[in-house]
Amino acid sequence: MLWEINTMKDRGSRKERLGSYVQYTDGEVVFAGGSSGKQIYFITNGEAEVSQQIGEKKRVMAVLVKGDFFGEMASLSNDVRSMTVTAVGNLHLYELSMDEMFQYMRNNTEIMRDVYASLVKRLQDTNLQVKELMLKISADGKEVPQVGVISQLRKEIVEKDRQIGKLQKQLEQSQKRTLPWRRRER
Repeated sequence: MLWEINTMKDRGSRKERLGSYVQYTDGEVVFAGGSSGKQIYFITNGEAEVSQQIGEKKRVMAVLVKGDFFGEMASLSNDVRSMTVTAVGNLHLYELSMDEMFQYMRNNTEIMRDVYASLVKRLQDTNLQVKELMLKISADGKEVPQVGVISQLRKEIVEKDRQIGKLQKQLEQSQKRTLPWRRRER
């Protein structure tokens, strides 16, 4: 998903800026797993490593690039961050509160569809990881310490599924609000 965020919102004759730009340098932590936060971040330049501490090991779950977003899980669920996000090189982000994001998506259903599609893709990727781990466990035929990883992945699948449902409802509500307006315009 690659789209630019239009950061200005019309308010009559004046324009209001939503969110803010932030920058991080190589190795700097954007947020740590277990921390609270209500922001969603969009990468405008650079890369971000998404990792999780599992036992004594740091596991890199993904490397995100320009056009990707992160931080939505804790923001949507009112829970703590499940992963740590760290800058890889210079990282430029656009930071929005979830309220600002919903405000933006209400006026841009295309963006909501992109976010929804991205969440579905993440859910599919997580499902694939669970299947691969299950195959590895059944092939080894012995007790494997990855069971904790599978448990964590299951929790993430359930959470992402819940988030997708929430976004679907918000999209439907947004479309209901904008459809009468569009009819009057024609």
